[in-house]
Amino acid sequence: MMQMLDAQSKKPLIILEFANNHMGKEDLYKAMVNEYSEVASEYPDFQFAIKLQYRDLDTFIHPKFKGSDHSGVLRFESTKVSIAEWSSRIDYAISKGLLVGCTPFDEVSVSEVLNDDRFSFLKIGSCSFNDWPFLEKIREVLENKTNSSYLIASTGGMSLEVIDKVVSFLT
Repeated sequence: MMQMLDAQSKKPLIILEFANNHMGKEDLYKAMVNEYSEVASEYPDFQFAIKLQYRDLDTFIHPKFKGSDHSGVLRFESTKVSIAEWSSRIDYAISKGLLVGCTPFDEVSVSEVLNDDRFSFLKIGSCSFNDWPFLEKIREVLENKTNSSYLIASTGGMSLEVIDKVVSFLT
């Protein structure tokens, strides 16, 4: 049974970043989830989540750089996990009693992530905090959802003025 983020409980939320640190390998992913769920079971006063990252590489990487030896491109292409592949991994983490959230990095990914009700939260990365087309997509998709989604945002080094603008825009 899927757990939902409980913002009212005041239990601290501990998030394990699962970006590319399992190298795209499902067996390593499952081993990490197993170990993390064991730790989570020992601390009932906390909420535990894994956070995935998703990039639609077809639109995220500029065509000029696809297949290049640029370190960022190499990392993303060599550890690519498609939304379809994430599906069974999301289910696996939920079956182990963990919450699952996701940071999308492009507009295509926002739609994919926010339309998947298994995610307990969406996290806006600090690099995207004031990316207005990206934020517009988040707001558009959230406005069309029938159930509520939690939104977590990393502000990075943003000024209070920018933070105020983003909060006002999203609310």
